[in-house]
Amino acid sequence: KSGRFDEAVQLARSAFRESATWHHAIAVGNAERRAGKYRLAYDVFMQAAEIAPDDVTALLEAGDIGLECGQWSAAIGAYELALKRQEDQHWAKPSICFCSYQLTRDSVHLDDLKEMANSPQDECGLENTLTKIFGGYPHSQQIQRAQRLLARIISD
Repeated sequence: KSGRFDEAVQLARSAFRESATWHHAIAVGNAERRAGKYRLAYDVFMQAAEIAPDDVTALLEAGDIGLECGQWSAAIGAYELALKRQEDQHWAKPSICFCSYQLTRDSVHLDDLKEMANSPQDECGLENTLTKIFGGYPHSQQIQRAQRLLARIISD
């Protein structure tokens, strides 16, 4: 965090070489991303996803890197794997629509993203309570993600 990115990458990679755990892979991915080495970060997050086959976090990180770098197909691939692991993954769904639209300019994907962005919010707060108890991500996160991604399309 103090701008010593190369040192952070070296330390994280050293720890990963000693013990190829999910946590060490995530540390390497984060260090590579902060160092601006997005392709390496993407690859390491995908490797972390292989280490922990039930995890979606690493796949979402890889997808987000692909999205931010305009690597639509790579992003879609990571997000789709996340959906295979967690069918109701609320971050991945709008992200796939956004990337698919950017890749193809097919209005079907844009319409799907708009539908997600305009879906009704939970007004009683029960959803957030259940999410805190059982874990996961609330549906409101999908709505917010869709709204942010839609705003990016509109501002272009």
